[in-house]
Amino acid sequence: MAEQRRKAGRPKVTVRREPIVGIKGVPEYKTWLDEFSEHCGLSLADTVGQALQHYAEHRGFRPPPKR
Repeated sequence: MAEQRRKAGRPKVTVRREPIVGIKGVPEYKTWLDEFSEHCGLSLADTVGQALQHYAEHRGFRPPPKR
């Protein structure tokens, strides 16, 4: 029997992920956040996630679960 080939691409996710936070602001804030994210070499989501993790640790709160 021929062996089955693995499909290319991302593996199927068993946990449903959903949007968590939406941030509204003026265009200048968006520009600032985009520039900061680029400075850090991260996406907007990763920038916000790392900032929240840092703030939680600074405040003595437990680290977040994996996203």
